[in-house]
Amino acid sequence: MGRITTRKVLIAALVGLLLLALLIGYRVSRSRRAGQEAGVAPLEKEGAFPVAVAKVVRGNLEELISMGGTVVPRARVEVFSRVTGQLQEVRVKEGDKVNKDDLLAVVRGNDGEPVPIRSPIAGIVAQRTCEIGDIALAVDGTSAKPLFAVVDTEVVKVQVGVPETLTTFLKVGMEARVRVEAYPLDHFPLAIFKGKITSISPSLDVGSRTARAEVSIDNRDGRLKPGMFAMVGVVKEKLENVLLVPKESVIAGEESQLVYVAKDNTVHELEVQTGASDGRWVQILNPAGSQNPSMSGEHTAYRPKGSVEEGDEVVTIGARMVYDGQTVKVLR
Repeated sequence: MGRITTRKVLIAALVGLLLLALLIGYRVSRSRRAGQEAGVAPLEKEGAFPVAVAKVVRGNLEELISMGGTVVPRARVEVFSRVTGQLQEVRVKEGDKVNKDDLLAVVRGNDGEPVPIRSPIAGIVAQRTCEIGDIALAVDGTSAKPLFAVVDTEVVKVQVGVPETLTTFLKVGMEARVRVEAYPLDHFPLAIFKGKITSISPSLDVGSRTARAEVSIDNRDGRLKPGMFAMVGVVKEKLENVLLVPKESVIAGEESQLVYVAKDNTVHELEVQTGASDGRWVQILNPAGSQNPSMSGEHTAYRPKGSVEEGDEVVTIGARMVYDGQTVKVLR
């Protein structure tokens, strides 16, 4: 019994020491993480922090107005039966392409005569709600429901809500660029599909203070699907030979925008004044001594710690995790 009791005491002591070590480790880890989140460097000496950089360049930039919308077909037609009767044939399924007047189904009417149901437009069968043997109700019946829905998607439209402040700027016929999440191409930030504004409502929705507009896009390849969420960009201004940095290199500070320039394996924090953006590149406006308009409209001196110049290397990957004066290792 004595040996068993002693063994139990030893096991309990070991378990206690293990729990104590885990608790200390957790507190140290939490303290270190809190310090990092607060921008405080850890006390112990660590290796150089790995970052990726990109060069500051001069180039042309198109400032875009961006609006979110939904892809809809050019036309959608619901197909009903003209007579009440039993479905004798169903010729198509969802996803099938059909031409105008193609046979979709056959209904045997109450008088025994077969009645064909044909597609009123060319397009794709987007919905089928019937099977052979089902009872179809005549379209003039109170409980009639569509047997098919056919959509024309050779041209699709993106419906967007235009804010009141932009209704005087946007015009029918303007070119637009459309991006959808289904085709993420980093080097085309907002210019995957090209379209044109084909209609703008003359009145605004009272609740949202927006006007409904439609952008039409050629979709003969069928890549755009009704129901997709889309971002529509319209060029507001074209800028030439301006100073540009990647969007991910610009960090929002408490009172200004920041970038981190990497030089000789050290990063230097610089305040910058930003201008236009196309969703991928951001214009930098801050040569030394530039003026920054205040909220009151008055101009106040803008004093950055320095200015970025063409050819400088700014931190992109890792920009939110470095601090001024930190030693880094630039990944090529």
